[in-house]
Amino acid sequence: MKLSGKVALVTGGSRGIGFATAKILSENGAIVIITSKNQERLEKSTLEIPNTIGIAADIRNTNDVKNVMKEIIEKFGKLDILVNNAGIFPKIKNYMKLMKMNGMKF
Repeated sequence: MKLSGKVALVTGGSRGIGFATAKILSENGAIVIITSKNQERLEKSTLEIPNTIGIAADIRNTNDVKNVMKEIIEKFGKLDILVNNAGIFPKIKNYMKLMKMNGMKF
C-alpha cells in the first residue's frame, strides 16, 4: 500500500489502535495528522511517528473539529483519509441508562 502524498487524519491517534494506525499510514508514505485531548501524549506520539503532526482537540467539541479541518486545509489543501478512532468511556451508570433507553434488557 503506497500512500505517498496522501493526507490522513486519525482521531484519537496518540495511543492504542489510533497510534498503530497512524504509524502504519506514515510507514506507507502518508502525511499523518493525529488528534488527542492529551497534549503530553500527543507530543510524545508525534515524536515517535515520522511525518506526523499533532493537533490538540476534543472531537466532541464542534469548534475543535472545525479548527482541525481548517488547519489541515490551510496546510495541505486536502484530506484524503479519515480514521474516526476517538472514543469515550462513559460511566457505567450512564451507559446502562442509554442501553435501557434503546430497549436492551439487563
